[in-house]
Order: sequence, then C-alpha cells, then structure tokens
Amino acid sequence: PGTGKSSLIDAMIIKDDLLSTPEGVSLTMKLSDVTAAYGESYTTLGNAYVYEKDGMQLQFIIENDEVTSIQYVVAE
Repeated sequence: PGTGKSSLIDAMIIKDDLLSTPEGVSLTMKLSDVTAAYGESYTTLGNAYVYEKDGMQLQFIIENDEVTSIQYVVAE
C-alpha cells in the first residue's frame, strides 16, 4: 500500500473439493485423472506435478495417488 504500484496475486491455493480447475480436476481425484486432463508434459518437484503455460504454473500436489492441493503460481 502507498507505493504507487499495482497489486499482483502471486499464488492461489485450492484446498476445498468444492472447486475445480477449468478442465474439471478437483481434490481427491487420482494422478491418472490429472494426466488425462492435462497430458504428460509436466515436471515434478517433490510430490508436486507442475504444468507451465503463459508465465503461470499449475501445480497438483499428490499424496497416495490423490490430489490433495491445487496451486496456481506465477512462474519465476
């Protein structure tokens, strides 16, 4: 505030199964559902499956073959 610069959201984290991605992936879905919707062009970082497009990262956190978190992050 007060810097004269506009605000920017750096990340959005989905931890509620009432929300889903535009492609229909939501929490508790399987990794196979993620790859069926988004393809095999991902990188992994720990238990995160990361898709990049237009300066954004879409990260699916997978635990026990299940989506436990979905994160939209500005790529650095």
